[in-house]
Amino acid sequence: MASSTNQNFIFVLFLFLFVLKTSASIANDSSPDGLLPFSSKHVIIINKLVTRATLIVHCTNKGDDLGVIRLNPLDRFDFRFRVNLRKTTTYTCSFEWPGNTATFDIFRADRDDNPKSKYGVCSECIWRFFPFASKHVIIINKLVTLATLIVHCRNKGDDLGVISLQHLARFDFRFRVNIRKTTTYTCSFEWPGNTATFDIFRADRDDNPRAFGNFSSVDGGFPFSPKHVVIINTLNSHEILVVHCRNKGKDLGFHSLQSQEQIDFRFHVNLRRTTTYTCTFSWPGNAKTFDIFRADRDDNSKSTCGICKECI
Repeated sequence: MASSTNQNFIFVLFLFLFVLKTSASIANDSSPDGLLPFSSKHVIIINKLVTRATLIVHCTNKGDDLGVIRLNPLDRFDFRFRVNLRKTTTYTCSFEWPGNTATFDIFRADRDDNPKSKYGVCSECIWRFFPFASKHVIIINKLVTLATLIVHCRNKGDDLGVISLQHLARFDFRFRVNIRKTTTYTCSFEWPGNTATFDIFRADRDDNPRAFGNFSSVDGGFPFSPKHVVIINTLNSHEILVVHCRNKGKDLGFHSLQSQEQIDFRFHVNLRRTTTYTCTFSWPGNAKTFDIFRADRDDNSKSTCGICKECI
C-alpha cells in the first residue's frame, strides 16, 4: 500500500514538473515573464523632479519593507522580486519632496503582469518620477482645403480663448501636469462644414510612460492626416512582383516591380477615418490580397499597430 502511494506521489510530482516545463516553453513564445507564476520583475525608480530636489522613497508590500531611500536628481533606486502563485503581488511606494507627498502602487500584478490589461506585461518596470512635468502643445492648421481653422482649447480651470488659424499657421501653449496627473485639455475645431472635439492632452494617456500610444504626433490624431505608403519588392526569388492597389473611389493601376524596386503613393485620411487601400500582389505561382492601409488600424493610437505616417 505504501509503495503504491509513493508511486502515485512520484507520478503526480513528475506530472507537475512536466506541466511546469511545458508552461515555461509556451510562455517563452510570447513573454518569458508574463504568464508563468513566480515571474521575475525588476522595478526601477528614477528621480526626474524638474526642481532638482531630493526625492524620499519608501516602498513596501504585505511582507517586505524596503526601507526609506533618498534619491538626488537623476539617482535611481531599484529592486527585484517574483510574482506570487496567486498573482496578487503588490508594491506600494510613498514619495516625498519639498512641499509634496504622493503614494501609489508602483507594481500591481493584475495591472503590470497581465497581457490583457491596458499596460500589458513588464519585466523591467521603469518609473521616471517627474510630477508637474512641463508640456508644450502645438497645433498646426494642415487642412488640405487651405481653409481657416477655428480652435478653442480649455481645461477645467483654464480657457485659452478662440483662435483663428490660417493655413499652416500654428497655435501653441505650455502648462504643467498636476500632482494627481489628471490634467486634461480639450480642444474644439471648426472649419467650413465641419466640427470636431477631442482631448488634445490627457495625462493618463500622454504623460504615462507605460501607456500604449499617444496623440503627440502632429499628423496622427487629426482628420485629413497625410499618409505615404511605400511598397518594395523584396522577394527572395528575385521574381517580378505585380502590384494593383485601389480604394473605394480610386484605382492606382497595375505596376510591375523588379527585385528591390518600389512603388509609393500618398493620400489623406478622410474625415470619417474610414480610408482603406487594398492591394493585390502577384508573382509566379502566387497571388495575395490584403488591406495595405486601413485607418482604423494604421491611423489609430489605440490599435496594436498604432499610427503610421510613412507606411512601408
